[in-house]
Amino acid sequence: MPISIADPQKVRAAIIASGLTHREIARRVGVSDSSVSHWFTGWRRPSPRNMVRLAQAIGVDRWSLVWDEIPR
Repeated sequence: MPISIADPQKVRAAIIASGLTHREIARRVGVSDSSVSHWFTGWRRPSPRNMVRLAQAIGVDRWSLVWDEIPR
């Protein structure tokens, strides 16, 4: 199973900044509300696949969930 490299604090900040509800994010990503809640609290991290889906759902670059500066 691949290890997620998403930073829990960055995931939380991005979810808040999106202005979307956990339910709406879950629907867009294709996961349960509780999965989004676990990512939000840092209890769990999204899988690499779900990290990409999450970034698309909330309109951010996937690497912004990992690093402070996006590598170019």
